[in-house]
Amino acid sequence: MSVTYVKLVERLVDTLESDERRFNLPELTAEQLITLLKLTINVVIDALAEGEDVALEGFGRFYPEIKPPKKVHSGITRKNYALGYRVIIKFNAFTKLAERVRQLVQWIPPNNTLNICTEADHDPKGKPSTARTS
Repeated sequence: MSVTYVKLVERLVDTLESDERRFNLPELTAEQLITLLKLTINVVIDALAEGEDVALEGFGRFYPEIKPPKKVHSGITRKNYALGYRVIIKFNAFTKLAERVRQLVQWIPPNNTLNICTEADHDPKGKPSTARTS
């Protein structure tokens, strides 16, 4: 199931209303909250497009990884093709998020292979060293 902007805003409003700290936010309409959320996501996208890492505390780190050119072979046309440089956006869940997901995902059998990698599972260059199975 996907979480849409509307569902995110509904959850945000519920959280803000139930939070003991009672944030002093101006009264915003649902449309204004959706716009604010979209603008925030666009800032993240812009940072990734500029080659920057984006770390969201308690959540994880998004980072662009440049893949070098490679040659590929099409089994259908029987021709060789050259792919140029490619940029792939990757995500590493921080330990806090990974542990929370592990607690919530109790219905997965112990011998099933659900890989949740945390920041500690990666070397400083961002490449996986080992994948944990929970």
